[in-house]
Formats: sequence, C-alpha cells, structure tokens
Amino acid sequence: MQAQITAEREKRALIAASEGRRQEQINIATGEREAAIARSEGEKQAQINQAQGEAAAVLAIAEATAKAI
Repeated sequence: MQAQITAEREKRALIAASEGRRQEQINIATGEREAAIARSEGEKQAQINQAQGEAAAVLAIAEATAKAI
C-alpha cells in the first residue's frame, strides 16, 4: 500500500513538473511574440516619422521657393 501511495505521489510530481515546463515554454513564446510585435510597431512608427519629416522638408522648400518668386 505504501508503495502505491509513493508511486502516486511521484506520478503527480512528474505531472506537475511537466505542466510547469509547458507553462514556461508558453510564457517564453508569448514574450517573444510580444517583443516581435513591439519591434515591428516601433519600426513602422519610425518610418512614418521619417516620411512626415521628409514631407515637411519638401513643403518648407516649396514655400520658400514660392516666396522667392
């Protein structure tokens, strides 16, 4: 009877350890996914900012040229 109890405890311990590893892998994957999304959004915003800056520069040149004429 004691051997059966010990076996059951070991089985539960293995299952708990397996679930812990599984959850750890899920957490790591989720973190990596969220980091990739954040990087992508940052790159997108940087491109938008650069395009807006270039557009403002073109507009400023056009306005200066128009005033000079």
